Parts: sequence; structure tokens; C-alpha cells
Amino acid sequence: MKISKTTISILIKLLLISVVIFFLAANNWFSDKEYISSIVELNDGWDIIVNGETRKDQKLSDIDIGVQKPGDKVTLFKTLPYDEIMSPAIYYRSALMQMSSTVDGGLAISYGREEAEKGRLIPKNGNYIPLPDDFAGKALRINLSNSEDNVMSGISNVYLGNRNDLSIYLVYRHRMTLVIGVFLMFFGLVLLVLSVFLQFSQSDSVSIIFCAVISIILGFYGLSFYDLTAIFTSNKELVTVLEYAALYSLPAGILGLLSTTQKGKLRIISIVLSIADSIFVAASVILNYLNVLHINFMMRWFYMICGVEGIYVIVSAVITMTGRRRKKAHDPAAWLGEDCLLLGMGIFTICGIVDIVRYELVKRSIANGMAVDIRFVTIGALIFVASMMINYFFHTIGHYNASHIRKRLMGLAYNDPLTGLSNRARCDEEFKSLEATDTNFYMISIDLDGLKEVNDTKGHQAGDIMISGFAAEIEEEFGKTAKLISRMGGDEFLVIIGDTQWNTVDRKLKDFEENLKESYTFSYGFASRAEVNGLSPREIFLMADSRMYRMKEEHHEAAGGK
Repeated sequence: MKISKTTISILIKLLLISVVIFFLAANNWFSDKEYISSIVELNDGWDIIVNGETRKDQKLSDIDIGVQKPGDKVTLFKTLPYDEIMSPAIYYRSALMQMSSTVDGGLAISYGREEAEKGRLIPKNGNYIPLPDDFAGKALRINLSNSEDNVMSGISNVYLGNRNDLSIYLVYRHRMTLVIGVFLMFFGLVLLVLSVFLQFSQSDSVSIIFCAVISIILGFYGLSFYDLTAIFTSNKELVTVLEYAALYSLPAGILGLLSTTQKGKLRIISIVLSIADSIFVAASVILNYLNVLHINFMMRWFYMICGVEGIYVIVSAVITMTGRRRKKAHDPAAWLGEDCLLLGMGIFTICGIVDIVRYELVKRSIANGMAVDIRFVTIGALIFVASMMINYFFHTIGHYNASHIRKRLMGLAYNDPLTGLSNRARCDEEFKSLEATDTNFYMISIDLDGLKEVNDTKGHQAGDIMISGFAAEIEEEFGKTAKLISRMGGDEFLVIIGDTQWNTVDRKLKDFEENLKESYTFSYGFASRAEVNGLSPREIFLMADSRMYRMKEEHHEAAGGK
């Protein structure tokens, strides 16, 4: 199975067109959307109690509650402002914490209590707190209780508005992330489809598979980080676990991709590290579902892995790039593509390390830890994906160049330069192929009469014209049905056809001889596997050749021995 340039071009065009259409449609839909009522961000005027310590009139964006430990409790109070809102609700995002809220002392919602009692991971959740129509002046209370270790500091933004409008608005705020995430996942799926074809025609299909997997992981992680996966599924536990698993999987994917560009010890190291990272991911998921160790707890180990392996990726990428230049790689397209891929991989790794450092600094600073984003990872991901596309482009050029050269070399090895038919070497390969089967076939040995006389009287150029003309007639007659048409040398030709009737072959040859009697005379003989079971293809050819020489002698005798 081979993939053509046209197929690749169509797939890439469909990818780009789909992304553009999706982006324009999403942007227009959000822009044209008229909200039932205004969306209000409740940032000011909060009273907060952190483990018994009360703070008055606080801004959520400035609140520092420290790194939360198991048993820590946080309570938020605010008097709700006046606003005319139909079906009013409050949106508050909780991350791995038990949460409950009351309005004027009456319980509005409760989340995570059952998981906390069972000691299970509490999934992060976008909580919609319903409000009465006369909510103005009523007291809103949000209670947070932590059962995890090392949970992020900071408080989520709180929004007031119509319930349906809130859902749309929160997606609108991250619409670019939505477009990028969907693009990355779709791009990865396209690469996976391409890799199915490429594994039959290119040696670098493994690198394409790694690129596809990394792209899908990046897209999914971006959507999950900003809670956009809620558009596609409501299974909060699954999404939370998959978000962590996707993040933990990135080092394994990057190292696997890196190994495809390396050789020797560096490649072995990268493969071993990739396998170790994969085991880490699997162990994290299994331990979480067995409720032995929650998957978020492995973040501290993930940071260590990223720090060590990030340095290794950058250093080994530089070594690989400089080493290839010193050796002056014979395929410029391949190493230019791989250098671009390594550069993109290095930039993405640096961006990831920067975001991890930002995350830790923000989490432990006075800033709102819940407001931290993954802006550098997003930028790095786009650069990385762009480098994947460039790498694939260069590899495709190299593949088609190599394919063209290989075809030309095969043509030189197996084609007769005068007639364009297969030569004796190609016949030998076909004999081996036929010997491995048990199907019937016919071999027709054909010898052109009068070539020596033409060569002697008119010269070898005239003889060559005679041979190529006769070869064209043979190909015209047998080209559509023959397995192989070959010039065995000089004025001798061989035609191999599949299973048919003996009389059919005999009649076809006699008609062929009759049609050419004004232009060429020739002798022929044929034999089939069915008439001589047990003989090799070469022996069947010799039998057909012997019959051809018998006819040639008859022609010679009929001509008076001349």
C-alpha cells in the first residue's frame, strides 16, 4: 500500500480548511451570541476565613491562602449585588477540593463529599450555584475543605449571570484554546491515518506516529486544563485522571520521538527513558483507580522528571544536530527536517519548564494560584507542531527523491534499454516468484527470424530498429494479459501469461503470426506447468524454448536451408 502526493496534499488541505472553518464558525457564533443578561465577575468585597483566620474586604485575585494541606478549610463570604438576571447562578471552579455553598444559610449545592468520605480523588469541577430570583442582598457562602496534599493555592474567579450564558461565556473566554486544542487533536488524527499508509512506504513512519500521539495529547491537555472537555463529556473523574495522564505522558512521547532522530547510545538512553516514563504514567493511573495513591500526588515526581529529562532532551538534541553536521549527512532533506523537529522539541521543552517554574512560584507567592495558565506551553506546542509539519514535509521530499532514484536503479537493473521490456535478470526474479506458487502458467518463447541478415546487409542500427519494432508488437498483443514480457537477449523474447486454455494460447499465437506475416517472421513455442507437474519454471521455459527451436528448424527447412 502506497500513498501518493495527491493523497497527502488532499489530507493536508482538508486539515487546514477544517481548522479555518472551525475557527471562523466558533468566532462568529461567540461574537454574534446575545446574552440574556450581563455576566458579572465578583472579584471585590469578599470576607475570607482561612483555618480560623478572618480577612475582611478582600479581592479574590489578591488572596493568598498558601499551599493547602489535608484538613485545611477555607470559607468565602459575600453579599450578592443587585442585578436583573433571569435564572441567576454563580459559577465557581473547585480543584480537587470538597465544596459546598449556601445562600442566606440554605444549602445551594454540595460537591465532593462522597469522594472525600471514601478517600478517593475529588475531580476538579465547574460548579454552578443556583440563586433565587431575589438574590440581591443575600449572603453567599462558599466552603472549601481540602483532603489532598500540596493542592494549588489561590481562589477561583467567581461569576454571576444566567446559567446558560455562564456556560457559553466561560467557553468564549478560552475560545482560542478551544480552536488550538481541536486543531492539535485533529492534526494528530490525520497524522495517524497517514502513518498507516506510510508504514508500508517509508522507514520513518514511527516518528510520524509519535508526532501524532504528542499532538493529540497536547490538544487534549489544553482542552482539559481550561475545562473545555466538559463540552464533550460529563465524566469529571475520567477527565481529571486523563488530564494528569496526558500531562505525564508528554515526556514519554517526546523522548520516543527524540529516539527516532538518534543513533547509538543516545538512542538507547532515550528509548529506556521513554519506557520508564510510560511505566510511570501507567502506575499513576493504576494506583489512582486502586485508591492507593491519588494521581495528583505524582506531580512532585513529574516535576523532577521534567527537570532532569528536559535538560537531557535539550543537550542530546544539540549533540544530535551538531554531530549530524560534522558527519555531513548524505540526505539534506532528512536532516534539515529532523533539525527543525529537534529545535521545535527544544523550544517546547523550555516552554514547559518555564511554565512549571511559573506554576510553582505563583502557587507559593501572594498571587492567585488558581489564575495561573499554560501560556508558554501553548506557544511551545504550536511551534512544536509546526516543526512536526516541516519535518514531515522534508521527509516526504526525501522519500520521493529516494523512491525516484530507486525506481531508476531498478529500471537500469531489470529493464532492457533498447526495447523497454524486462531483461533476463528480471526473468530470473519472476522464476523464483513462480516457483513459490502452485498456480498454472504458460511460458511462450519467441525468436525473431532474419535479424542476422539485416545486421549483415543493413547494419546493426537497422537491426536494433527491427528488434524494437517487433518488441512493440509483442507488447501490443500480450501487454494487457501477460505477467511478464522480457527480451532474453539478441532476438529472443519470453512472454509469461497466467492460467488459461491450451487452445486459447495456440490460437492467439497463430493469429499474431498471421497479422505480422507482412512485417516480421518469427518462431515460437510454449509450455505450461499443468502439462509437466514437478518441473521448475526454468525447466518449463527450456521446454518452451526447445519447441521454439523446432519451429525455427521447420522454417529453415521450408526456406530451402537458406
